[in-house]
Amino acid sequence: MRIIIPSFLFLTLGLSSICMGQVGNPIIQNVRLFDGDSVYQRVTVKTKNGTIIEISQSSDIENDEGNVIDGTGYTLIPGMINAHFHTWAKKNLREAVKSGVLCVLDMMLHPQMDFAKLKKLSKNPEYPYFYSANNPVTVPNGHGTFFKIETLKSEEKTTAFIEDRISEGADFIKIMLDHGYKYTLPTLTDSVLATAIQASKKNNKLSVAHIGSYNDALKVAKLGISGLAHIWLYDSIQIPEEGLQALKANDIFVIPTLYVYQRGVDLEGNPTNMNLLKSEVFRLYQAKIPILAGTDAPNYKINFGSDLFEELKLLVDAGIPELEVLKSTTSNVSRSFHLGQIGFIKEGYSADFVLIKGNPTENIEDLYNIEGIWKGGEYITPHNN
Repeated sequence: MRIIIPSFLFLTLGLSSICMGQVGNPIIQNVRLFDGDSVYQRVTVKTKNGTIIEISQSSDIENDEGNVIDGTGYTLIPGMINAHFHTWAKKNLREAVKSGVLCVLDMMLHPQMDFAKLKKLSKNPEYPYFYSANNPVTVPNGHGTFFKIETLKSEEKTTAFIEDRISEGADFIKIMLDHGYKYTLPTLTDSVLATAIQASKKNNKLSVAHIGSYNDALKVAKLGISGLAHIWLYDSIQIPEEGLQALKANDIFVIPTLYVYQRGVDLEGNPTNMNLLKSEVFRLYQAKIPILAGTDAPNYKINFGSDLFEELKLLVDAGIPELEVLKSTTSNVSRSFHLGQIGFIKEGYSADFVLIKGNPTENIEDLYNIEGIWKGGEYITPHNN
């Protein structure tokens, strides 16, 4: 961030102008800024042609063709990222954007969706940046096959299966390692796991394992998996300390999806020990293992937008400070998945951000008070307006 010498005073628009959507190329003045890493007070953010061109701790910067907004009492944060999402329809993506979720990581695409067309929508401001594993690696009758997806029929075809996903345009590889909770499911052998993870690495793709037990988490960690989708629900006990250190030593990130477990409790009365799961997430945080926020929408009727805030609230309930929780839906995801500019507000980056009444860096529930959303500098009307 550089300090700009004051140029001349300019008129500002009230926040009622935001609701009317007359705010292309916004200049947001005197706003609290969370840039993905740190918090700055009374900052002015200037954009032009969809790009952030200046970030200044001066309240007076030159205004040429921009719409100036007084951000006093507001916080500007990067567009949020949902790190565990399943796209069932194009409208799901639009729902995400209207809640300030400007990027989604689809962990298994509905087989009736056109993967190539969804990728192209990323350029449209009404849709989020879209990354997907498309078809996961699973076996016949294994997890995920309640949808008509392609399955791995034999071990010797593992590498070819991975290469097929990559040729389809998969951004990362999803690997289903799940023995089942209520019912026993067939799953991948250790040999197939090792081959799938190594084939992903060879092709410069991250691999994410769907797991349900900490033994499976440790197994894939030692085999070189990039990250874990979900947390060890099936064990109902703490992961041993040496297991926690093994995850850290292997540079694992974790997408715990606490809200999908909470919804299971709320809707079905599942005997899930949420206090234990939250405690395990806090232990991951204390061990400096990156936590990424994802909801697993639409499971248990989780919505594709604001229910991400419920996931963030549970992370706060687990004991993680609000500022670190905001990183779990911005910079942590971006860095873990190598998303470049996405998840940050920096000079020279795309003008992708969310203006919030209040201060979510200290009160996460303020995320529900969205006043404005911009993707590529274009205004998007929030759901709550």
